[in-house]
Amino acid sequence: MRVWMAALLLASPLWAEGEVSCDPVPALTAVVPSLATLIQSNPPTALSFELKSMGSGHEVDDRVDGVAYLEGAVKDSTRVYVWNGRLYDANGLLLQRTRSDFAMDRDGALYVYNPGTLKGLFIHHSSFTGLDPIASVGTIVVVDGIIIRCDNNSGHYSPSKKLFIQFQARLAELGYQLPLNRMFLFHGKTSLADPLPLPLFADRASFYQNIHNYDRNDQPQIIKYCLAQRSVDLREAAMRFISGTTIKEFDPVEARSMILMGLGDSAESVREEAASALGFFARGDHAADFTALVVPVVEGTYTAKVKGQAISALYGFEGKTEPFAFVEKVVEQDLVPGAPGLSAIEIYLYALRSHADLGPRAVAARAKCLVKINAIHDNKADAAASETARFILRDIQMFRPN
Repeated sequence: MRVWMAALLLASPLWAEGEVSCDPVPALTAVVPSLATLIQSNPPTALSFELKSMGSGHEVDDRVDGVAYLEGAVKDSTRVYVWNGRLYDANGLLLQRTRSDFAMDRDGALYVYNPGTLKGLFIHHSSFTGLDPIASVGTIVVVDGIIIRCDNNSGHYSPSKKLFIQFQARLAELGYQLPLNRMFLFHGKTSLADPLPLPLFADRASFYQNIHNYDRNDQPQIIKYCLAQRSVDLREAAMRFISGTTIKEFDPVEARSMILMGLGDSAESVREEAASALGFFARGDHAADFTALVVPVVEGTYTAKVKGQAISALYGFEGKTEPFAFVEKVVEQDLVPGAPGLSAIEIYLYALRSHADLGPRAVAARAKCLVKINAIHDNKADAAASETARFILRDIQMFRPN
């Protein structure tokens, strides 16, 4: 199956740059695989690769510069393997690399610069295969065995897009389980800024300290990595980062993918942050995304607070009739009942005040909202909700539809 999928990727006439897979991130394991296990899991490729030799003059430059051509145990120390969906080094440890050179030979063997064993050597991409041609080459950033970014930047080989796709195909053949696009940047088409030394995003503090060191093109993949970790604190921080104004700076496809991960999280706090980010789809022409994302949340089994956050997305639809029928349905069927839905009731009014021209329908729905809010206001047993309702009622007086 893996070979078939990889072959299909190679045969595709287009590079699906804008598509994002929502496959789950492979779970971390405490098992340290042996070298024999890694070698067995990474047999020579069954794919047919196009090969490329280094450009004219670089062989002479290598000799003049004293570039090391790796052999034996030193070369083996740079070998990288796919196991259980992640990248591992030759010691059976999850691969950790700041921006490093990589190369793939004719058999599909992967090599990545190893600072521990190559210290003091002058290394270029040609170091991994010597005078033999390569099947792919570039630079890569890896955290906990997950590719954060990758490009095909190489002055020695100037690899084509086809060779770049061959690297993706080989990863797919070996069972690498994360999306094989978006983190891949085709050199010459996307401007790449040199990344700072890659931090390990371990908690909320380190996330906020380091996420701004990466440009917007790289941030979605880092956020998805964080959303796949065990720390609820880290996942919540990652989701909160995009639930504010930041999300409008992402590609809509990426935004949708990250929000879906958040909505599917096991932690209520992360789901709340994801629901609050749905307001992104009220901007511009996103009616289809509204239907696909907001409606299932409100009509589903989420808590009232998550539903209330999702309904807040309606506020951005001012002057549009598409979501109005859904507002009516929420009010009629009491889909977000009780005091926990107070934020939802507030947003009903914000949405309805923008639909005064809809006549009796808006007036009737607004009247039902008022009944609910007055009931919450009169319930002095819940002082916090009552006080919030008082502010809402004051706001109604300021923005009463004509």
